[in-house]
Amino acid sequence: MYLTILRRILLTYSFLLSCFMIVAQEEKEYNVDSTLYSYFQHCQENIGNESVLRMADSLYEMSGDKKDLRMQAVALTVKLDHYYFNGENEDSIIHYTNIVKDFAAKTNQLKYYYFVWNNRLILHYLKTGKANLALYEAEEMLKDARKKDSKMGLLYCYNSLYQIYEMKDLKDLAIEYYQKSIELTETYHVDFYNISLTYAEVAKYYIDHEELTKAQEMLKKAELTAKASMHNFYTKLVYVRYYLATNKVNDAWKTLQECKQMLNNDRKLETYQKLYYENEYFYYKENRQYLKALEAADKQIAAELKLNEHALRSNHLRMKAEVYQAMGRNDLAATFFGRYIQMVDSIRQADEEKSISGFATLVNVERLRSEKNELMLQAQRKELHNKQILIVSLAILLIIVFIFLYRENRMNKRLLHSEEELRKAKNSAEAASQMKTMFIQSMSHEIRTPLNSIVGFSQILGDQYQNDPEAKVYATIIKENSNNLLRLITDVLELSDLDKGSCIASDISTDIHDCCMISMERIRKDIREGVDLRFQSPCRKLTVLSNPDRIVQVLVNLLHNAAKFTQEGSITLAYEILEKERIICFTVTDTGIGIPVEKQEEVFDRFVKLNGYSQGTGLGLAICRGVAQKLNGSLVIDGKYTGGCRFIFTVPYSQIY
Repeated sequence: MYLTILRRILLTYSFLLSCFMIVAQEEKEYNVDSTLYSYFQHCQENIGNESVLRMADSLYEMSGDKKDLRMQAVALTVKLDHYYFNGENEDSIIHYTNIVKDFAAKTNQLKYYYFVWNNRLILHYLKTGKANLALYEAEEMLKDARKKDSKMGLLYCYNSLYQIYEMKDLKDLAIEYYQKSIELTETYHVDFYNISLTYAEVAKYYIDHEELTKAQEMLKKAELTAKASMHNFYTKLVYVRYYLATNKVNDAWKTLQECKQMLNNDRKLETYQKLYYENEYFYYKENRQYLKALEAADKQIAAELKLNEHALRSNHLRMKAEVYQAMGRNDLAATFFGRYIQMVDSIRQADEEKSISGFATLVNVERLRSEKNELMLQAQRKELHNKQILIVSLAILLIIVFIFLYRENRMNKRLLHSEEELRKAKNSAEAASQMKTMFIQSMSHEIRTPLNSIVGFSQILGDQYQNDPEAKVYATIIKENSNNLLRLITDVLELSDLDKGSCIASDISTDIHDCCMISMERIRKDIREGVDLRFQSPCRKLTVLSNPDRIVQVLVNLLHNAAKFTQEGSITLAYEILEKERIICFTVTDTGIGIPVEKQEEVFDRFVKLNGYSQGTGLGLAICRGVAQKLNGSLVIDGKYTGGCRFIFTVPYSQIY
């Protein structure tokens, strides 16, 4: 009867076989910073409290400051352990398992990658009776380990398959995987730190099959390879079973008391109290101290309930039934046996329903993932096609420009021969330059016409497919990129006009106040939420002779730049009248990222962008300075302002008489 009961609870041990914090070895094995390790131990002692989530965040930041990727993985695992050991929120367990796996994969830490997959997610499914889902995850992990050619991954797979087959009561098949685990560890020294627990588990198998000599050999190996308190604790519990099997009752009691002392002295062992109570139950039952055996059984189920291991609660009823049977209380024994059978059937039915539902969810997830990948592939193909067209266009344009430059170079060489040739070459160069400008203007016009059509039709597509989010996103992308290309063409044309040297009219009646208000309205939609757009003026109305369109053009560009690089704070447009110099001085001030002093003049060069990832062509400020100079004004950056960036735009004016 003793061996029968031991077989029934073998799964209980296997659930917690690998459930310990692998980082306990980090300080010795990887020379972890003592401060980080001490704080980690503090987290481990409070793993059941919700405050440990904030402590884990602090540990992650501290590890980041010290550039310790291993301890950052440990900090993420601490969060997972909180939900795992409380066992109340499966969604959080799955969520943080994926977070740790992603971080471990990115930082090439496969030890943590496979640890959380096996020792947290798969064990959670086993603890809650979802053996089919556990088997699915184990098979996925096996595929992943073979793909990565990871011995560590294979080791965790063997452990998972052992636990799953043990739960399905296929003990001989289960122990084969643990023997494979031992062979893999001894051959390749993969995760040799944990081999003690594996030896102890195999020893239990031999005890159950009354192969006590082999069990003793495994227990000696477990003692020799123990490196942590959990290893020693678990090995001693297996020794209790060995002593009971060999009728060494006094040794069994002494070892059981040693385990109790370890629990009292080491808070990190609190999550394994149920293992102690199970062994205490068997000790009292074997020695016919039935009331104490019942008390130990109640403590054991309380520990299981705390860990939410509802798949094991039926064993508690069976254990009590067998105690009552041994006491001769057949009425109570029959009652508990009946409740045991009823609960087993109920749990089995509920778990099968959960497994079916879980598999259906997994199938749907895989289908959605496949559809998502297909859509991403199509989008990438379209993007690649568009890039190819753009590259070919730019290549043609560069070839044309190269041809023009090459012709001009040859003409310049001929100028050295004679004055007449110099004049002819000059005329030819001017004609070529004019031709180039006309070509750019003509080509820009020809490109703008179909782009306007693309923008229009993308708008129609967006309106047509209001109920199709995907199609609407694609239409929006087409529209935004077409508008960006239109803006580039407009900037090129603007530069072309400025380069021609034509004058800009400055004798138009201009309301400065209205220019500022119009500029602010045009860029208001670009202002981020939480950013305050302000306007400061010395008067309510000011009418002078200047060029309102050009002033608005410059102000809109400067405000747009400020909006693009200001995440919070304010953007202020202001102007003042310098009557003595007859100049109007506009300022655009923001609280954004600012521009380094050494780069403040460089930003006015053409095609210069300090942030290569920001939107724009790098022509805006060059155009603004060109317009300011055409108006006999100036555009500079205030180098003394350090709260962000401040542009100063001055323009002369004439009064209206």
